[in-house]
Amino acid sequence: MAEKLKGENAVNRVTLLDRVWLSEDTFQLKCTRPEEFTFLPGQHVSFSVGNFCREYTMVSADTDDFLLFLIKRLPEGKLSPQLADMPLQTQIAISPPAGYLVNRNSPDMQVFVATGTGIAPFISMVRSGARDFTLIHGARDRVELFYEKELQKHAASYIRCLTTSKAVNCNLEGFYSGRVTSFLKKSFTEGRYAFYLCGVWEMIQEVTHIIDERFPASVIYSEGY
Repeated sequence: MAEKLKGENAVNRVTLLDRVWLSEDTFQLKCTRPEEFTFLPGQHVSFSVGNFCREYTMVSADTDDFLLFLIKRLPEGKLSPQLADMPLQTQIAISPPAGYLVNRNSPDMQVFVATGTGIAPFISMVRSGARDFTLIHGARDRVELFYEKELQKHAASYIRCLTTSKAVNCNLEGFYSGRVTSFLKKSFTEGRYAFYLCGVWEMIQEVTHIIDERFPASVIYSEGY
């Protein structure tokens, strides 16, 4: 059951349908989709449970009849541990969609840069039709390259930047031993691009400086957490 509440501060109530663990601390949450709920791929909603609110980005396609979210359980988190443990069929309040990290259909080559669960908006874009982009995806280990096979299928170029020393054989095509910032500084071809950045703010700030220095004609769209 999905119920839409009317009013100035309208919220949507969704029902938790399924939970799939993608790693030891990260899971995909499936919920019902409220009637007349529309969003742009890349947007997020705010979950409200008790007195706590937290924003999560849809990883479902904009045409799916359900909503999917990628969530990392943080030991010190106020909301993610609850979402990780609550029983199926629990109702949850979510806000209307918001956010500006959406596909702009730029004439320049699109370069998606993501770390951690920052891959979420790009999954929604891909599932909604984005193709022929370059993806620079940072993680500690390969198990944290969520949706790797799906992304590899649709990306024109997919660079996986792994920071754990034992995580990657540097001779493998498409892998880079080091952070996404190091790859952009040393190994990415100079040119004009449309950069889309999602991850922790520290990464976004550092990548923005690199783009200003090495790719000054490029445009940047970003969203951090």
